[in-house]
Amino acid sequence: MNTQLVFSAVWYIGVTLAVCVVLIQKKYRVRLISLFMGLYIAGQILGYGFDIHLLKAVVPSTTHPNAGTDFQIIPSTVFPLLLAVVIYFGHRRVAETE
Repeated sequence: MNTQLVFSAVWYIGVTLAVCVVLIQKKYRVRLISLFMGLYIAGQILGYGFDIHLLKAVVPSTTHPNAGTDFQIIPSTVFPLLLAVVIYFGHRRVAETE
């Protein structure tokens, strides 16, 4: 991994988690954001730990592999967010019917 890729990955993941922490401190849907943070961190650990490019937030650029980076916003951020929303509201719906 080149240094630009490492810096971009740390920056992107750090900003995402910082936004989550701010939302939790403002008491905005704490359980939903906490669930998203857990899924996001687990996805990044799996992506970088097992070298699964689909789960990584930042990967080497396909057009400039030696110098560029690509951000994968949909698979790395949106999928965990959608999964967290489905789990959160699905759990709420089940809890309301009981």
